[in-house]
Amino acid sequence: MKLALGTVQFGLPYGITNTAGQVAEDEVMRILHRARELGLKVLDTAAAYGESERVLGRRGREAHAFQLYTKTLPAGQAGVDAAAIRRVVQGVHGSLSNLGVERLDGLLVHHACDLLGEGGQDLYAALLELKAEGVIERLGVSVYSVAEAREATKRYHIDAMQLPLNVLDQSFASSGELTRLKQAGVEIHTRSVFLQGVLLADELPAFLHTLAPGFARFKAVCAQAGMSQLEGSLAFLRQQGVIDHVVVGVLDVGQLEQIATAWHRSAAHIAFDFTACNMESLPAITPSNWPALQKEFR
Repeated sequence: MKLALGTVQFGLPYGITNTAGQVAEDEVMRILHRARELGLKVLDTAAAYGESERVLGRRGREAHAFQLYTKTLPAGQAGVDAAAIRRVVQGVHGSLSNLGVERLDGLLVHHACDLLGEGGQDLYAALLELKAEGVIERLGVSVYSVAEAREATKRYHIDAMQLPLNVLDQSFASSGELTRLKQAGVEIHTRSVFLQGVLLADELPAFLHTLAPGFARFKAVCAQAGMSQLEGSLAFLRQQGVIDHVVVGVLDVGQLEQIATAWHRSAAHIAFDFTACNMESLPAITPSNWPALQKEFR
């Protein structure tokens, strides 16, 4: 299990706790250089991450020293027809151009519904052709739920999967899905490690008040263990054992240093029980629900 560098902040002012905005390109260069020194080997990006792919492409050798994983453009609300498939495939070639490479170490379908809805098999076949041509090393999918993960692996051969997992959303661990995926030979990448920084805060945003019981228990476990919330968040993931890459995003080199230090320290805290922190059944655990919750809370 290793850390991987998420790059959404390189192309967008992403994250509910992000007050600094998009990362400046000179800082991106410093982050990439330090990430290599720290032993990180994977960059995670997406065609939908604003300027992220182009920023990485402009960094040339610094970015190309990593394994590059990107994600497809969405097929569109009209469904996965022949025109949508052409757009997605053209988007993959656009990603190659933006990144300045001839092949991708990994391509994930960004929205699992594109594979699971009508026309999904045709889309998969088109992407499989790119894999056969050597344009893609690993073909996979990004999912948001255990149900999506199960259905995707039921219908298709999935090389790699990105999924949400953190101390407040333990659904992939509690369901046994992580173990099942590993047994099926799927390379597992986890995201939402810090729940957009919420897990590292002193208090929850008011509109996430339903998560308060789990958050309070998480802080109590960390206090009992004498570890920071950063270390605790990473210790929970270390406990799972079967994860290949833990995707983390940073805004500057200092944050990268803090996460790398906490990652090493978290190895000493894998015996602590985070089970009672699980809030997986609540809508507030999913960031895509947050805009509606914020609106309701007002």
